[in-house]
Amino acid sequence: MTSRFSILLLAGLMLAPISAYAESTAVPAETKVTVGDLIGLDPVGVRSHMAGLPSAWAMAEPGLTLASSHGILSLVSSFDLTEDPVEAKQQEHYASGDYGHPVEPHLECRTFVDLPDETDTSFGTELTLVFTDGHLQAVYRDAPSPPQPADTFPRKPDGSLDFEAERKLAMATPRPSVFIAAPGQLPLQDGEGFVGRWSKQALAPDVKLTTRCAPWQAPKMPKQTGSGEFDLLDQGLAPLAVLEPFINAGRIAARNNGRRLMAGLKIGFPLGQSLDDFAAASGVRVFRDPKTDYAIIALNMGAWSSNALDNMDDVAMIGVNDGTVTWILPSGWRAMKNPPLSANLLCLDEHFLIRKNRRGCDANGYYKP
Repeated sequence: MTSRFSILLLAGLMLAPISAYAESTAVPAETKVTVGDLIGLDPVGVRSHMAGLPSAWAMAEPGLTLASSHGILSLVSSFDLTEDPVEAKQQEHYASGDYGHPVEPHLECRTFVDLPDETDTSFGTELTLVFTDGHLQAVYRDAPSPPQPADTFPRKPDGSLDFEAERKLAMATPRPSVFIAAPGQLPLQDGEGFVGRWSKQALAPDVKLTTRCAPWQAPKMPKQTGSGEFDLLDQGLAPLAVLEPFINAGRIAARNNGRRLMAGLKIGFPLGQSLDDFAAASGVRVFRDPKTDYAIIALNMGAWSSNALDNMDDVAMIGVNDGTVTWILPSGWRAMKNPPLSANLLCLDEHFLIRKNRRGCDANGYYKP
């Protein structure tokens, strides 16, 4: 049941992460297509037709891959599909807390939707591309946002922002998710059912898409003294600086172990051993539904080295039903943002309230591996 998308992805990852910047003269500044032009194409074909990008460009991982009644579904963001591999690596370092990682020349591509109610005209529209067995089935966009209310952030009597009141309000506000079918269930427990609940709009075949690509322009920044990087010694945190090499060694070890474990997991194939044995051998966390054979494996994917002391590790999630892998979310860093899909959903209780209810959840509703 391995999808063609997975085969293409593997082939893409085996290629060197060539930046299209070196071939920027061959990449058109603007490409126009209709949604119908893309339907039925594989990911490389979609990217080529939509943005004119070279086939040698490494393929982005799907944000989510899952078994469905129609085949293997793969959800890919248009931002990720057209992202220069150099920029993708930069974003990984940034997510790791490595803010001093040098930014190399790269291309930036943005896709725009030609519809009257489209308001995101400066940075492009992030589309969700849904592939079935490696071929594009549909293109979705987020529903237009309703008018935003005036600033409702709580304030203190002196007019300053009241962050503690805002935190308490957030803790008391239910956060239902399209990825959780019913109160008390785990994320994606009903598989593809979320597609019938989300507010995304499928674009008609005649909708026009315009993708514009241009070399990245460094923003103009004010001159700084020193390196511009956060340094533990400069900040008077010398006692903590001794921990940095050990923290980074743990990040890299977790990254290598996570990639090794992920390489052995395939949609539609059995886990190969019981959940208990897999957890014991791999050191992963397993979250079970008490009423069924459904469970989620939370896998620490580590991070790049940085001088951040906080837990910056990435988290992958794997859905398992009756011993068979049913879906894979390879990265929380690059997961769907609207609606949000990440391990933080594990930190909601049966009333969709933020709770420190499972191992790894902190008091603010963030999951840490």
